[in-house]
Amino acid sequence: MFDLDKVPLQSPSLQSPPLHGGRLQQAIAAGSHSKADWIDLSTGINPDPWPVPQIPTELFHRLPENNQALEQAAHAYYSQQYDNQIAAQHLCQPLAIPGSQWFIQQFPQTLQALTQKQPLNLLLPAIGFKEHEYWWQQYQHSISHYHDCDLDTLLSNPVAADVMVIINPNNPTTWLTPAKNILHAAHHNPDTLFIVDEAFMDTTPEHSVLINTLPANMIVLRSLGKFFGLAGLRVGFVFCHPTLKSWLSHDLGPWPIATASQWLATQALGDTLWQANARKRLKQRRNSLLLLLEEQLKNSSFEICATDYFITLNCHTAHQAHNLFERFKACGVLIRYIENTPLLRIGLPNQRDLARLAEWLPTILRPNASAS
Repeated sequence: MFDLDKVPLQSPSLQSPPLHGGRLQQAIAAGSHSKADWIDLSTGINPDPWPVPQIPTELFHRLPENNQALEQAAHAYYSQQYDNQIAAQHLCQPLAIPGSQWFIQQFPQTLQALTQKQPLNLLLPAIGFKEHEYWWQQYQHSISHYHDCDLDTLLSNPVAADVMVIINPNNPTTWLTPAKNILHAAHHNPDTLFIVDEAFMDTTPEHSVLINTLPANMIVLRSLGKFFGLAGLRVGFVFCHPTLKSWLSHDLGPWPIATASQWLATQALGDTLWQANARKRLKQRRNSLLLLLEEQLKNSSFEICATDYFITLNCHTAHQAHNLFERFKACGVLIRYIENTPLLRIGLPNQRDLARLAEWLPTILRPNASAS
């Protein structure tokens, strides 16, 4: 038997995992504010989540069975973006997974086993959700980066990669790539696998690649965490070719999604009235925060970009961004500093927190009003 006391706590080859928003407990422990005093704007999660109903207690006593009802509800929900029922029939049946993170962690290993190729050549965004890059790195694949401004040009030319990851819209840069450009690239590069992460696409379904029949070399990730505000359920979906779906289904193993999570997600996906109101409300929340920031930063050179879930400030230097992040935190406002970049991501506040933020912003931002 090997001596566990002599085994390192993690593999020496592993890099430190990426940081994320939502680390409120850490901020509370490190600061002087109580939990009630904090405004947590560090994620892109809907501040007005789908209202969770009373959950039947028997769901907690049963092992999860198949996800058929959940996957049917997801198919119906994502089919709503089609103009007619005939087009909707082309949408493949999704695979329910325990959050997009499961796919991001598992798929590099799955694809390596499927292709028997090592290393694979990857194209990933230079700035984007870093879990993608982190998990491809763990399997020693070769990674190259592209910048948002080069993406349309890349997609219109032969793609020199085995796998290309596109985060659309990009988190945190907000860059939105037309679906037709992504689909064009997939059709003209059949030897490249395109992974399209659409975690923030629910309010703009007209820009989703799901509006067309998916090419065999494309995988689409969708999530319930952002639009529905149900990040704690850990439910997501993969749209892909049946062969890839079969491999991923095998990797899921038994009971991947808790019975209560399946039930709640199915209810949320079927609540079309709430969904319509949520799309309007998110845009209103975005516009309110955007107006507030534009007013407070009108004399600065900061660039402001927005999605329906968060607003990103380009502070031009990482030093300025980090200093501003610390000033927000000192006032009890937790936002997201994107490490080693000049970017700050600010989630949407609810009505109460927007009023508090409006009161504090002059103090937070005024020292940087003339920053350049």
